[in-house]
Amino acid sequence: MHKDAERAETPLKLALDIAAVGVWAWESATDEITADAAYRQLYGFSADVTLDSAAWLERLHPDDRDALKRHVDASLRIEDEWHEEFRVLHPDRGERWLEGIGHVVRDASERVTGLAGINTDITARKRAEIALRESEARLRAIIDNAIDGIIAIDERGEVQSVNPAVERIFGYSSQDVIGQNVRLLMPEPYWSGHDTYIRDYLKTGQAKIIGIGREVVGRRKNGSTFPLDLGITEVSQGARRLFIGFVRDITERKQSEDTQRLLLREINHRVKNTLVIVQAMAEQTMRKSRDPSHFVDSFRGRLHALSRAHNMLTQENWTGVNLQSLIRDQLLIGSEQDQRISCSGPPIDLQPRAAVHLGLVLHELGTNAHKYGALKVPEGRLAVTWRIATQRAGRSLELIWKETDGPEVGPPGVEGFGTFLIQRGLKHALGGDASVAFAPSGVVCTLESFRL
Repeated sequence: MHKDAERAETPLKLALDIAAVGVWAWESATDEITADAAYRQLYGFSADVTLDSAAWLERLHPDDRDALKRHVDASLRIEDEWHEEFRVLHPDRGERWLEGIGHVVRDASERVTGLAGINTDITARKRAEIALRESEARLRAIIDNAIDGIIAIDERGEVQSVNPAVERIFGYSSQDVIGQNVRLLMPEPYWSGHDTYIRDYLKTGQAKIIGIGREVVGRRKNGSTFPLDLGITEVSQGARRLFIGFVRDITERKQSEDTQRLLLREINHRVKNTLVIVQAMAEQTMRKSRDPSHFVDSFRGRLHALSRAHNMLTQENWTGVNLQSLIRDQLLIGSEQDQRISCSGPPIDLQPRAAVHLGLVLHELGTNAHKYGALKVPEGRLAVTWRIATQRAGRSLELIWKETDGPEVGPPGVEGFGTFLIQRGLKHALGGDASVAFAPSGVVCTLESFRL
């Protein structure tokens, strides 16, 4: 019988050795632990070390020691099995994870005399589990903090999960959505056609949007609709098929695109208007010029005046131009300050069209004043004043250009482009009345009923 028992024990011991399973027994009366070589290897005990509960506790990881001891004590009290996973600090191999199973041992009279059990090294499995949990936590953090909404639905179209972005985009809580048909987030015609699309895809395998992004319309909890980008991919979990939708609210992008289209149309309109002005300036300047050099100088100056007015409008995003800034910009060419020039009047912003045409008028008046009028001599003076008048048709601007103490000037023998622009062009473009008087003290130009 002894040889038969020994032969039966040999394959069992071999199996335990291969599985790195340590066998142990603890006797409560002596506090002594009897263990095999595999057990000692798991804990890092040498063969000559006497094992007891103190030696065992010393090898346990400090963070697991108290809890494991409580479990063992409870097992002894209720005479039950204990099964735990815990860490030990191996002197050579560092931190290791073990699985422990212990059974209560009784003598012939059924009195509890200790525990017996096995330990198995599960470090590789625990590290894999920890790595998996960390990977899942990272993935969950990415999903939870994603800007795009992520929705998982099953083959019936029922929502299985959503990330916080979906809650922000649609206004529903996750509890409102999970378990509901994803049609909840769709207006017509998407609402009525969605389930048919899923059935057709499952039946034929022909996908319309899976793997392809497209723009659709979403519906918020409050019933409002909005544009969104939608991309769908399919994943498999064993025999289970899930469809993952990635959604992004593109309301701001669509609004920006609409604004860009409006701006482009506005720019095209302005460019056309500017070209018309340039063409008219070129034709009138050429017609009124004495010679080619006079044409070049006059036309270049007028282009510069037009350019300065456009620059001021660009700086203000074409919302308008301050009148006083426009006057000083057109008159103080090449000089930061000219004490001979004064401007006074209430603050007023001109609309773009008015700013462009008035800028050209101011350029013509300023050019003539520098060449022939008050600004030609040091003692000459120029005062530009304006006021706002209220009429039945609305507010209007009355502006007076008055030169004094300059050389006496008279009207030109032939009407030039400047006179044409002031007396005819401004009236045609802005509906104002303009007059120019050549008084002995200097030129006086009055612009009246100039609509704002």
